[in-house]
Amino acid sequence: QKDSSEFVDEYQASANSIIWLDFADPNKTREQIQQFQTLLSKLLPHDILKITLNANPQSLYTSGQKDANGQRETKDFINGKRLEKLVHRLGDFMPQDVLADQMTGDGLPRILIRALEFAANQALEGRRRENMYFQPLTSYAYSDSSHQMLTLAGIILSRNERSAFFRETQIKKWKLATPHWGSYHEIMVPALTAREKIFIDQLLPRKSSKEIHKKLKFQFDPSTQKSLIIIENYKKFYRYYPSFHRVAL
Repeated sequence: QKDSSEFVDEYQASANSIIWLDFADPNKTREQIQQFQTLLSKLLPHDILKITLNANPQSLYTSGQKDANGQRETKDFINGKRLEKLVHRLGDFMPQDVLADQMTGDGLPRILIRALEFAANQALEGRRRENMYFQPLTSYAYSDSSHQMLTLAGIILSRNERSAFFRETQIKKWKLATPHWGSYHEIMVPALTAREKIFIDQLLPRKSSKEIHKKLKFQFDPSTQKSLIIIENYKKFYRYYPSFHRVAL
């Protein structure tokens, strides 16, 4: 029953832990990364740390206004405003080579991952004698209500045990792993009724996305290409797709 900053400040490692810093407020991204950084410096070898950040470009600046000449704001203008805001929010965690055209749903998560990489390297710089580093394991971007979120998880390892870790866990063979900085998986699955889900699941895993798309009587998006991408994403994550049922007790 305390604020996350209090928890991080007071945390003293006594045994191995799995910790998830689940943030949502886009206005406090720098403070959230600082907490991630502070906690990393306190963790034990083989501790796992996960962090979730708001990665929604619209939280930086929302379009829809008009400029001084009464014209609607251009895409370049909007992206420029978003970049200004991100620089202000991230401060010294902001990568130096970011361009305005990267202020997109795909680009912002990658920038935040780079900021987390920088923070992690700084946090463990004082533990060079122990050869410790933060090894990323998974990284996902997904929609939570109207906001895109980024979640990244990793483990504290000694560089001397890196090869043994990957050999024993075989995590690099897992399709949903992201053991390298900079990349992430996008979770973009459709909202399905129980009947729709059962119909599609009957076609898996044998049928291709195009075959499933052809059998459906509707598209998930006006764009056929995007509709196919959504089906492909569903094929990737359908084993983890939540099922909800009304139950009378």
